[in-house]
Order: sequence, then C-alpha cells, then structure tokens
Amino acid sequence: GEVYTGSLSNLASSLKSIGNTSKAIELQTEALEITKELYNENSQKWVEDYTGSLHNLGSVYLNIKDFKNSSFYFQEYFELFDMDFIESIDE
Repeated sequence: GEVYTGSLSNLASSLKSIGNTSKAIELQTEALEITKELYNENSQKWVEDYTGSLHNLGSVYLNIKDFKNSSFYFQEYFELFDMDFIESIDE
C-alpha cells in the first residue's frame, strides 16, 4: 500500500514536471483510489497518505489551470486536514 502509492505519486510528480500531465493525473488518481480505500479501512493510520494524495492530485489540476477539479480535491483535503487537526487537539 504505502510504498506502492508513494512510488505512484513520485512518478506522477516527475511526469508532471516534464509536462506529461495526463499520465500524471492517471497515476495520482490511482494513488488516491488506493489511499482512499485504505483510509476507509483505518482512517487514523492512513489520513496522512490520503490527504497527501488529495493534495497531489489537486496540485496537478492546478498546474494545468483546471480550477474546478483542483478545488474539488483541495476542498476535501482541507476538510480532512481540519478534522484531523481538531481531533489531535482533543487527545
């Protein structure tokens, strides 16, 4: 899970940097789907990976000025980030 999704994200980042955004989106989406499934199974363990995947995919869309998709992923990222932060204060 974690190593594979990390590798997907790293490869996607490299592809984005050389201008292959369609493949970067494909790989980031795959990483997001995996981390979302893991997050749904154990949210405390996988929240950082899942929010990272949301952020990465939002960044790729932002890079190509697809603001609708970018804002969708960033909104979910910030909602989870805020929830996780609030829960950590309560502990």
